Amino acid sequence: MIINIGPWWLYDIFAFLIIIGGLYFGLKRGFLVTLYVLGVQIVALVINLFIPTLLTNAINPPIVALIKKTGLVDILNFAASSIGSVFMNLLKSLIGDSDFAFSWDGMGEELLKVFTAAVIFVIFSVIIVVVVNVIGIAIYHTVLKERIRRIKIIGPADMILGAFNGLAFGLMFSLYLSSFISLPIFATETQKLSLFNYSQLTAEQKEDWAKYGNSYSRYSLSKKVAFNMPTVPLAKYMYTNACVQKYLINPASSLVTQFVSQGQTGNVFTEIPATVFDTYAELMLDGYVANNPLNAPLATCIQIMPDDTRTLLRTVAEIMLVTPRSLLVSDGTNVADVQTNVNSIQIMNAFEQFRAANELEVDYEKPNTFMTLDNFKKFYAWADTNNVVNPFIQVANFFDDSFASLGYNSDKKLAEILHNPTKTYSLFRNIFFINKITNANPSVPVFAPSAWSNVFVAQSLELTFNGQLMGSLFNKNLKTNWTNLNQTSQRLITNSPAQDIYESNLYNGFWIQYYFDFADLNS
Repeated sequence: MIINIGPWWLYDIFAFLIIIGGLYFGLKRGFLVTLYVLGVQIVALVINLFIPTLLTNAINPPIVALIKKTGLVDILNFAASSIGSVFMNLLKSLIGDSDFAFSWDGMGEELLKVFTAAVIFVIFSVIIVVVVNVIGIAIYHTVLKERIRRIKIIGPADMILGAFNGLAFGLMFSLYLSSFISLPIFATETQKLSLFNYSQLTAEQKEDWAKYGNSYSRYSLSKKVAFNMPTVPLAKYMYTNACVQKYLINPASSLVTQFVSQGQTGNVFTEIPATVFDTYAELMLDGYVANNPLNAPLATCIQIMPDDTRTLLRTVAEIMLVTPRSLLVSDGTNVADVQTNVNSIQIMNAFEQFRAANELEVDYEKPNTFMTLDNFKKFYAWADTNNVVNPFIQVANFFDDSFASLGYNSDKKLAEILHNPTKTYSLFRNIFFINKITNANPSVPVFAPSAWSNVFVAQSLELTFNGQLMGSLFNKNLKTNWTNLNQTSQRLITNSPAQDIYESNLYNGFWIQYYFDFADLNS
């Protein structure tokens, strides 16, 4: 799946030679010629922001159809199904040994689509750069060369200005090379051209690969000098962009190559160092919380993906989010030893205490208009000012302590998020939103985030809607301790008319739909 294309330092040398060559060309050719060359490169760059993605979207389906005839997709589907089965066993360690009828059908084919799209995108990008430059050279020699020669600029000024232009387009050519070599489908770990064997990396190398990418991305000086290729988020066709590289190709290829290297045997999750999953979990938490489109937030990435690729991206994100702590339980640790001591009853009681203190009326017709982002921030401030226990701060402190004992950076990241009301709200909202719009494939489970939040954030907290049957797996704590829940919340989450008693058997799960504005199932 990943090709080793030689040592990283070789491409670092090439990149610097390109920059130096551009500078030298600018000194020799002067301002006007280099200004024209720079203009041609800008045109190529702008075209590369749009055209390769459009062409990739058009040509990828027939290419995948041809590859399917080779039988490769069957191998990938088997690998994806096997990885899914292992992941389901991890989830069972969190929620009990229940029977799940999930096959993970078609996930291997989706992975193949993404990888072939990445390759096609690179090919079209290179072709566009070459074609634009060939056309530019032809126009220069046939139309502009003599005209430029007639324009006289003072020698030293011509050289200096030309040098600046030459340096600029040298950096742009270096950008093309850096963007190409940094793609997760390429490795630069050894000096020979071969398929990359992920299993031969040491634990430290695997962790570095997860954090920083291939050796060129980690060590190259030219990579640090050049700027990153910009991405324009145009909806519904963006295959190869920051989203795919960041959240999909790297983690998915790590799992699949590890699986293939084992000869389709063994537990792929236990063979990969825990620090690798910790790194990916931290990456996913950042992705769920981010709202700035320039930072490639997961919610934005999901929206600009093709429909049939959304489920794959969401599934990989959820696997990486849930796995580090699930591995703790699968290693023999009792769930109770790593489970949060906060439950949903504490959260709802605190919400109602906040509502009463601020004299806010309960809208039983539209209950989810209560906990907006603004009110959620006010809740944090109110709890802090009035020395009221904030359940989310309790969970944050739990993960602070967990980081101190386990050293998981994802625990530290989650604690940081939960201390901040805006980030906490964004985390919950985006997990729900992403899961909601990507549940078209019924063979792929949607309850992984709820299994995670039920055990590690607050008991009986479902961040995704799972239906009455699956939701019953997460309602035990809430129903067992029903009498500790305030009556207003009992009435709200059972959707009951005004009466004195609201029985727990009327509660069907997913209580956040009656509090948080983003969790409206009807919108």
